[in-house]
Amino acid sequence: MIPAPDPEADRLSVRRAVPDGLRDVVGVVLSQDEEALTLLPEAGGPVRIPRAHITASRVAPPRAVRPSSSPADLHRVMAGHLPAPERMRLGGWLLQAAHGWSWEANAALVVGDPGTDPRIALASVEDFYRRRGLTPRVQVPLRAASADSHRARPDGDASALVPLLDELGWTSLASTNVLVADLRASRSGGEPRSEATASAETVIGWAREPDADWYSLWLAGRAPAAAREEIRTGPAYYLTLRQAAAPVAIGRLALSRGWAGLSQISVTPRLRRRGLGRQASAQMLAQAASLGARFAVVQVPETDSAALGLGAAAGFTLHHQVHYRCLAR
Repeated sequence: MIPAPDPEADRLSVRRAVPDGLRDVVGVVLSQDEEALTLLPEAGGPVRIPRAHITASRVAPPRAVRPSSSPADLHRVMAGHLPAPERMRLGGWLLQAAHGWSWEANAALVVGDPGTDPRIALASVEDFYRRRGLTPRVQVPLRAASADSHRARPDGDASALVPLLDELGWTSLASTNVLVADLRASRSGGEPRSEATASAETVIGWAREPDADWYSLWLAGRAPAAAREEIRTGPAYYLTLRQAAAPVAIGRLALSRGWAGLSQISVTPRLRRRGLGRQASAQMLAQAASLGARFAVVQVPETDSAALGLGAAAGFTLHHQVHYRCLAR
């Protein structure tokens, strides 16, 4: 297990001589000396390459992740929308630990090759979280049978790991639908039109930090200290819609590798079902497009029909599902 590199770190593509010809390795440079170079590929463990075997090398461009990419590729991008303070790599698996509040920042992303037997790897995951006083959790991205709008590739998920998780007693916590949208049409066609409620004018406000108004609507104004710390672990944009100077809707927008992550959309209870959630979503998508994002992604509980309908109205379609599991004992 090694510290995870910065998601924005430059990657190197190295062509090396192997017994059956030439093979390329792409990854972040972990170490180098006069004898060898060690790279860390995105989906596997470190690869040590003797310099005598290197025939060519170049700086590789950032890996393009699109709506047609695999669940594994997209979920690695999503990890940058709420980055945990502590991130470790176990082969291709990403172990994340924060303050214990959100599942996203306190669960291991178990896709790719862990570099060892999966049974041993899951024991390492359990030990990682137990040592930090956290419940062991994993994120298990799975291709959704109906995710055909963007023809997401059938490979690159964690379905092969499910039988072992069942055997070892990793129980299900919840399942969410991962929805995606293409923002490139928004940039060419202009910003989405704001939809103010009929009862009052809506004022749109953006900030780089959540303020008292934002917190007053988030988690019904009862966010614990751990949640407040965790929501601010990475750079983000915080939206507040106000009517008569009072906050009526909020949202959080984060950017990573050309993708905008929308989350924490909430409307004051007395004004729900009046279009404020749709207006907040439209403003977040417009802001994301103006900041250069090409695509957007949001996680919605599979049982939340209202949020799923809101996503569909905003132009999102199903990409894949992620199942959260824990080991309680």
